[in-house]
This record gives sequence, C-alpha cells and structure tokens, in this order.
Amino acid sequence: MRKTVKILCTILALLMIASLFAACNNSGNSNNNNNSGSDSANTNTKTANYDANRKKVTEDDRIAPFDPPITLTVIGGAAGGLPEGNTKEDNIYTRYFRDKYNVSFNYLWTADSTQYAAKLATMFATKDFPDFFNVSGAEFIELASQGALYDITELHEIWASDQMMGFYDSFIEGFASAFYQGKQYTMPQLSNAGIIGGPQLVWVRQDWFAQTGLAEPKNMTDLTNLALKLMEQHAGTYGFGFRGDMSGLENVANGFGAFNKIWIDVGGKIEYGGVQPEMRETLLYLQDWYAKGIIHTEFTTHDWGKMNEDITAEKVGLCTFPGWMGWGMGSGLVEALVETQKDIDWLALMPPTKDGSMGYRQAGWPINVHTIISKDCKMPEAVIKVINQHAYENYTLMTFATEEFQLVDGWVFPVMSCNPRTDIDSIIEIMNAVETGDSSGVAPGTNTLYYNQFIEWQANPTVANIQNAAYGRYLYTKSLYNTTMPYLDADRIIVNKTKGVIPEAYANVKATLDKLEVETFTLIITGAPIEEFDTFVTTWYASGGQQATDDINAIFNPK
Repeated sequence: MRKTVKILCTILALLMIASLFAACNNSGNSNNNNNSGSDSANTNTKTANYDANRKKVTEDDRIAPFDPPITLTVIGGAAGGLPEGNTKEDNIYTRYFRDKYNVSFNYLWTADSTQYAAKLATMFATKDFPDFFNVSGAEFIELASQGALYDITELHEIWASDQMMGFYDSFIEGFASAFYQGKQYTMPQLSNAGIIGGPQLVWVRQDWFAQTGLAEPKNMTDLTNLALKLMEQHAGTYGFGFRGDMSGLENVANGFGAFNKIWIDVGGKIEYGGVQPEMRETLLYLQDWYAKGIIHTEFTTHDWGKMNEDITAEKVGLCTFPGWMGWGMGSGLVEALVETQKDIDWLALMPPTKDGSMGYRQAGWPINVHTIISKDCKMPEAVIKVINQHAYENYTLMTFATEEFQLVDGWVFPVMSCNPRTDIDSIIEIMNAVETGDSSGVAPGTNTLYYNQFIEWQANPTVANIQNAAYGRYLYTKSLYNTTMPYLDADRIIVNKTKGVIPEAYANVKATLDKLEVETFTLIITGAPIEEFDTFVTTWYASGGQQATDDINAIFNPK
C-alpha cells in the first residue's frame, strides 16, 4: 500500500486534515477501570453472511465504470477560490470521474459557513434529501433514529472494495461508529492520522534537560523531580506549563489511570472520566505541584497563547502539547532560541505513570464526518463504488492539487477515502531510514519530502528551515515514533466512547457540568480540601450527569 498524505504545516491544516485529504486488563498502576484500547461493545461489524457477500461481485466490479452513466444528487458547502470556469459540479476532479467512471454529481444546494447550518436544518425538517451527503456523528444518529437512512449493512459487505475494507479493518472501532442499533448506515471518513496524533505529550527543552543530568522520568515522582531541577537551574522559571481550562490535564491524569474530558469503559458501562476515583488522586498530585511552585500561581488565566508566550520567553521548560508541537508553537519560539544556541530541540518524553509501568493514553475521537445515503436513493451501491474509486485513484487525484487547486479536493469532490494508517506507516518508514541511514526504502513523493525535511533540520536547525516546515516535521515524526507508537502497538490508547456524538440530554447540561468541573478542579489544585472532589461527583450526577450517562449508554452500549 502506498503511503502518502499531504500534510499542511499549520495548525489549521493539522486540525482539518481528516476531512480534507484522501490517502489517505489493567495496567500495573492504580487504574481499576478495566479499560482497554478496544471498544468493549458494538465492534462486531460483520454479518453472518459476510464471506458469501464478499464473493457476490469481483474486485473489478467494485471499481468498474458505471454503464450506463449515472448522476447522483448531493449537497455541500460552498467552494470558494476555485479557478475561473470551475464549479462544485464541474472541476478537474468531477470531470475526471465523469470521463473515466461515467458518474456525475448534481448539487441540490450549496451554502457557505454562514448559511449551511440553517439550510441543513430546513432539509432535515422537510426530509428532501439528496442521494447522499456528509454529516456529523450527532446528525447521523438523529437521522438513523428517524428511519431516514438506507441500511447498507449487506450492501457495504458486497460492494466495498478490499482497499476500503482494509482501511476500516485497521481501525475497527472507527468503523463500528457507522452502526446504529446493529445496522450500518454510514461510511465514516477515517482520519489519515488514525489515533496516533491524538494523545497529548509531555515536552521538555532538550538543552535544559541535558543540563540536569537526570534520566528520562519513568514515574510521576521522577517527573516532579525533573520539574524541580529545572526550576533550580533556571531562576525565575516555573516547572510545568499548564492551562486553566484543564486541557492537557491528561498528561498527568493518565499516569494515575484517570482520563480527562472523555467518556470511558468502566466495568462494561460507559462513564465520564472526570468523576472517577483515579481523578481524585490526580488532583491531589497537582495540588502538591501547585504548592511547590511547579504550576504557575496564575495558571487559571493561562491559555494556549500565554503558555506559548512563556515558552518563548524561556520561563518554563516543561509543557503539554500534541505531537504537532513543532508547528503549533510557531516560528517565534524557535527564532528566539536559534539566536542563542544550536541545540534547540524539544524532546517528547515517554509518559510517566504512578509506578513506572506502562499505562494507557487517551485520545479524542478522530472521526468527524460520516457519508450517509438517503433511504430513497435508487442506487445506494453506486455511492459505495464512488468511494472505492476515489481511494483507488488517490495518487492521480493528488496530482491535481496544483497551485491553483491546492487543497480543494476536500471541498469540491463529494466523498473522501482516508487510510487511517497513512501517518503511522509514513512515520515508521521515515524513522527506519533515519535509524539505518538507508533511505532507499522511502517511498517517492511526500514521504521522501518529509524524510528530507527531517534530515535537513537535524543537520541544520536554522530559522530558514523553520519556514519550510523542517522543524515541525522533525518533531512530529520523532515524537510520535518514540512516545506514542509503543502505546498504539500495545493497544493502549483509549478513545472517547461517545464517538464524536453529544446526545441531547448531555448537550443541554454540558456547559454547566464543564464549568462545575473546571471550578472544582481549580479549587482543589490551589489548596481546597480533597473532599471537594466527592461533593463535585455527587453534584455532577445530580445536575444532569446521570441522565447524560444513561442516554450515552442507551446509544453506544445497549444491553
């Protein structure tokens, strides 16, 4: 399988990449939640007739041109900035499919971001649906519960290509999100990064870390000692960059078997991670950090911008950030450091745990878009075939991404087909070449580009190389390979069990519950008695948390 993906070197692109591009047992710690990296329910995605269904048509049939030619109706967002003479229905991508596969697309309507939600709501009310369109996870659940969607359970087994089935098999929990009450209604647009880019990482200034003479921290005590040593050696600094909204708390929480701001499996039931006993222990640990000055006294006012400001000003040498830190911090940080020393790398640390054993890491849900088919569609298998064809033509389509058409594939073509192992396989391939010194096995195209950027930054860490993304590529590839890949291989990455959906009962109280959580956690971290956590748990359930829990289990964990 070829491995490539066009990754933008900006935060925006990294956040949007899943929808823009085609490619595409308890731990030994105190965690008693019986979490595992696999979903405990509803991951049986094959019917009893699966093997027979796969034999009903050939692989050639699954990507063959339509005869006679067909037109499928669809809706979509407005595509601004297209080259003159091109439209959503008539552009380099759609013309290619029309000429090669005999399929055209008729947009019933398009709308920009200011009008799209209103147009979609009207369509939901009138039920005047096109043949197929893209929706969020919550919208999929809403339409499926109303009986508005085509049950494609057996059709998908018959018509999905081996390539697409391979994509889904590589992230079976993601594919399982296409099912509602045991039937398949969607084709999830899997992220090309899968879940490897999801976990937050602990980052340390490598030059400062080297000066401490300490080994990489294995347990939470080691991490505390590292933070204190950095403060001792760099007067006027604090130990760990921490944000007031509690995002990034998972770097510490996961070390105690706790999970921040996600829903998890607790003994076969889906529960909110923030109210579990392990979070109590996490907050006690952070309270000690605050008392020691490791957490800034004004952390409650710190957001991403303030944290980056303090990193740039060299006020802190430890922080929490995703794997794309090299892009996310911006060139200002590195420019400031390049002026003073050559060794300006940041090092992603293997996440420490309470007792030094291998725990679990958490990640957000990586699927934001589902392709659904109306129950009134006359050719549902045709939609499945178009997705097959898109995946099969991936490399040809990427050659269309010229300067004029840069990034428009995700906006002007109505389907996507992402391989969730794209980034993973690319990282393995690049790092194997780096470690062996033999780049002959690096695939041409973007993998070679990324390998060259990695090597370029390693050899010449300069401001000029920040601008061509070498620093971002270097940190992204190296950090995920060293710190996250072992957890992926061991099936120890936990994803949010709500699968990107916020049920109505939870949506109605989420802002209130989130505010209660942040306020309580802040009080405890800054010195309030730990019994405040027990009060918080009781209040959380009484304020709508119990109803939210019941609804989430009814949808995602029916018994």
